[in-house]
Amino acid sequence: MAGNDDQGGGLERTDELAPTLMLAGKYRLGRLLGEGGMGAVYEAEHLGLGTTVAVKLLGEGSNTDPKSIARFKREAKAMGQIKHENVVRVMDTGTDDYGLPYLVMEVLDGESLSAVLRREKRLKPNVAVEVACQILAGLNVAHSKGVVHRDLKPGNVFIASMQDGTKRVKILDFGISKLHDSTTHNVTAEGALVGTPNFMAPEQITGESDTDTRIDVYAVGVLLYRMISGKLPYVAKQADELYKKILAAKPTRPRDLNESVPPELEAAVLKAMSPDRSKRFVDAREFEMALRELYPTQEMFGSMSRSGLQQLVTISRSGSSSEAPTVAASPRAKPRRVDLHGWTR
Repeated sequence: MAGNDDQGGGLERTDELAPTLMLAGKYRLGRLLGEGGMGAVYEAEHLGLGTTVAVKLLGEGSNTDPKSIARFKREAKAMGQIKHENVVRVMDTGTDDYGLPYLVMEVLDGESLSAVLRREKRLKPNVAVEVACQILAGLNVAHSKGVVHRDLKPGNVFIASMQDGTKRVKILDFGISKLHDSTTHNVTAEGALVGTPNFMAPEQITGESDTDTRIDVYAVGVLLYRMISGKLPYVAKQADELYKKILAAKPTRPRDLNESVPPELEAAVLKAMSPDRSKRFVDAREFEMALRELYPTQEMFGSMSRSGLQQLVTISRSGSSSEAPTVAASPRAKPRRVDLHGWTR
């Protein structure tokens, strides 16, 4: 269904254990965290350092497809360029003994925004603003490196529990990101739709070739709309019907769905979602600053140790929560289900 609110991503939940395999002579693959049409993510041990990491590999069916390989390498290049606390950290990349690429990332405890919204339905406006500001902070750095995400959705946003007990938002999955540099060729067919329909800007739907960072601004506007209202701005049973609604740009106002939304926040969300990109915020930084001005005394930076975000995420290493997409830390513990694109343990 085009209006499906669980926009998790391509990795399906799994409880399977992978056979012990070696990768590049330094990573021992262990638990299979998730898999999808494009590939799989494994928990792994770096033998030299003794640290736990997440390794992403191309799956069967994709590892012989030149376009899939090019897309995977593009994701590795894009994520490797971005060094920011609100973007999942890439630790290594390379090719295996068969010449296929792999991507090594930090392992995260926590749950995706998709899981949070399934449980909470909607968030308090100030908490939603915290989440959006951290997404925008990460995007600002990505955009400064010439990287446009193009597929922001709840399943690609992760609320991580850090070692110091604080929470931090992490952007995941740059698999269909666009690199604006002269050395990278576009591996997506011209005119093809790229992204998740509910979060796509009008110019993505119409297949314009000159899309820029403002498609990410639009997507964050939709994310924020969803967080504060409890609903997506546009839903439909068929994709064509959904596209027509997005292009018509007549969403229900957030305050009509949740009267606790401040008028200024509603205005910011609708500005970000303007069908005319020239009327949106110029960039992620401007959008972030506009949101921060709404809550000037609220801590909305870094890990936010005193904010409402602290109580938002369910973390369970003992299996007490049915929603927590975590895997127990003990190597002898029964593996738990992990959330879509959740590189968790």
